[in-house]
Amino acid sequence: MKHNYHFSINILVVLTLLFFFSQPLLAHFGSRGPFGGSVSVAISNDSTVYVGTFNGGVYESTNSRLTAWRALPVGLRSGRITALTHSGTNLFAGTLDDGVYIYSGVVGTDKHWVRISNGLTNLRVTALVALDANTLIAGTESGGVYKTTDKGANWKFLNSAWLNGTTITGLLKLGNRIIASSREGGVFVTKDGNGWDSFSDGKTLDVVAPTPFPTMPKPTSWR
Repeated sequence: MKHNYHFSINILVVLTLLFFFSQPLLAHFGSRGPFGGSVSVAISNDSTVYVGTFNGGVYESTNSRLTAWRALPVGLRSGRITALTHSGTNLFAGTLDDGVYIYSGVVGTDKHWVRISNGLTNLRVTALVALDANTLIAGTESGGVYKTTDKGANWKFLNSAWLNGTTITGLLKLGNRIIASSREGGVFVTKDGNGWDSFSDGKTLDVVAPTPFPTMPKPTSWR
C-alpha cells in the first residue's frame, strides 16, 4: 500500500526544524543526520530533538547544532516510526506495524522502549497526541482512533461514525480541544475523544496534518 502522507510529513518536519533553530545556523544547509532512512516525524522537548524514521527507528540529539545523533533502539521491535509525542518526561512512539511504545525504564543507566499496545487492535499507528501525562489518543490506518488513560497500558477503541475505518493523518491538542485530520478527507474536533464533530465543508480533502497557531479560534469554515 502506498503511504503518500509520508512525503508531506517530511515537509512538515523541515518546517518544524526551521522554527526552532536560529537563522545563522540555517544559512548553511547540509545533512547533519541522522542516517536511519526517510525522516517521518520530528519533535523537540526543551533542548532535545527526537527524530523518527521510516526505516531506522528513533534518534535523539542534545546538540544545538544537530551535529551529533544517538540511536535509541533498545526494546523497539519496529523501525517504522510514524508518530512521536511527549508529555512531561515521557516519550511515546507510534509505529506502522507494531503499535505504540513508551521510552521508559532503566537498562544500566539508560532508558529503553516498552511496548504499550494492549487493546490496540489496529497496530498500524499513524498519529499520536498526548493530552496529559497519562492520556493519549492514537490514530490508525483505516481503523479510526483509540484512547488510553493509563500511559498505554490499556487502549479503548473510540467508536465514531465520522472516523471509523478512516486513516488518521494528524492529531493536534489545541487548548481543550483535539483536532484530527483524515486521509479520506475532513477535519474533526473533540474535547475528550468520546464524541467528534466534523468541520469539513467539502474543501478539506486528503488532509495531511493539522498545524497549530498560537490563537487559533474554534474552526467553523475552511478555504
